[in-house]
Amino acid sequence: MPAGPNMSGFDTLSFGPIPGYEEWKEYDQNGRFYKRRWLYNACGAALAAGDVVVVNYDGDEETNPQVGVCAALAVYQEVAVFKETASGGTSLADATWGWFVVQGYVDAKCNGDSVDITKDDFLKIVAGTDADAFVDNTTARTTNSHAIACADETDATPSVTLVYLFGRSAIIT
Repeated sequence: MPAGPNMSGFDTLSFGPIPGYEEWKEYDQNGRFYKRRWLYNACGAALAAGDVVVVNYDGDEETNPQVGVCAALAVYQEVAVFKETASGGTSLADATWGWFVVQGYVDAKCNGDSVDITKDDFLKIVAGTDADAFVDNTTARTTNSHAIACADETDATPSVTLVYLFGRSAIIT
């Protein structure tokens, strides 16, 4: 996977890399990778590792690019999963910058309540109740598919599950 430019000269503990900066990282020793992007949390609330959000853009350079709460729109939207803060923390305060996975393997919040999620099911976002978690879409990819499940998820409440995020935009219903 591409390594990207060397960001070692940046003070990642106080600010982080350039807004929108992307890099590939290793998920585990089994050859699985993910692409993460440095984004601003504009959700209006703190995020926990695994929360699913939508990537947005803003005309203000100090908050662009950013993430927001997933909402139903008749346009294709890119989703991301919060991974960690610059210092490796798993909770991101509102109006701060953090690392979000935009493609590849990630532990994402999934909800197997109304329909159980089975490994290899395609996953979508439903605005409203499940706006911060993936739910089962179908066994075939559709215009609503953002990811595919790499493990089963049958819990009645959203919990973190391994998925593969496509890194492409899809419709949020």
